[in-house]
Amino acid sequence: MNNRTRSIRGALCALSLLLAAVPVVTATEVFADISAGNLGFARDRAPGDTGLPRDSYPWGFTAGIVHPVFDTVDLELALRRDPVTGNSTDLLFHHRAEYVELSVGPFLGVYNSEAKPGLLQPGVLAALRFNFGSVGFAAASIRAALGDDPSDEGDYRQSERWYEAGIFVPNVVLSLFHGKREFLEVRDIGPVTDTRTATELRARVFQKNVPYRINLSFGYHDYEKAFATETQAFGALILGKEVIAQVSPRVELSLRLESALYAFGRAELLGDESGTNYFFRAGAGTRIRIDQPN
Repeated sequence: MNNRTRSIRGALCALSLLLAAVPVVTATEVFADISAGNLGFARDRAPGDTGLPRDSYPWGFTAGIVHPVFDTVDLELALRRDPVTGNSTDLLFHHRAEYVELSVGPFLGVYNSEAKPGLLQPGVLAALRFNFGSVGFAAASIRAALGDDPSDEGDYRQSERWYEAGIFVPNVVLSLFHGKREFLEVRDIGPVTDTRTATELRARVFQKNVPYRINLSFGYHDYEKAFATETQAFGALILGKEVIAQVSPRVELSLRLESALYAFGRAELLGDESGTNYFFRAGAGTRIRIDQPN
């Protein structure tokens, strides 16, 4: 049995023990999501590569469970793969109050380096949201790695932060979002940093007694891959659409599409434009409610 198999079995055993220790209450939710598209650089892109990433399709997914442990506290366990920040397992506690919501917990980076496939990198996640009654909200989140900066080949660091503020108008939540994701890895060619920065105006449209919601966004995304010898980057004006449908009292489905209205190269890719090429990221997800006896 290799080290990777032992690690996977150990993680599954720990997850089973943790779930067994959680009290059984109602309204457990299972969720899953998958996405792919050419908005972003592939992990194996190398120095000297030219052109916007038209033919590479980095993919991502999320799968997990949210289980209420008390009236105002939920436990979330999730496995995530992000096209920028890579793989992680997250354990979060969500506390809900009338005006404040707090989420905090550890995460563990797993299988993110070919040079050190068994390297596990710990970190911490935290999110805070203030609800201002019927006026609006403000929220922020951070994902930060623990330990020293990457120095040896195969070492890496995952990080993310975002901020959002919004107001409530009839049947619409309008908000301004800014977020940055980063993955730094030390390779045989030196440090390589993947970064995605997004600034968006968002509108979440809803109506009572209608079994679907529509989310719209418009903004600017910037994608950058920095090597020791050069930086490749491109920007894109993005239009996002998402439809969330309540297909039954227990099942919710979602479809989304981010399309680049225009993409253009920066740094080493300066002068390269999207032209007739289509840049996008598409995804689909589901949330399933599992009612359990008290």
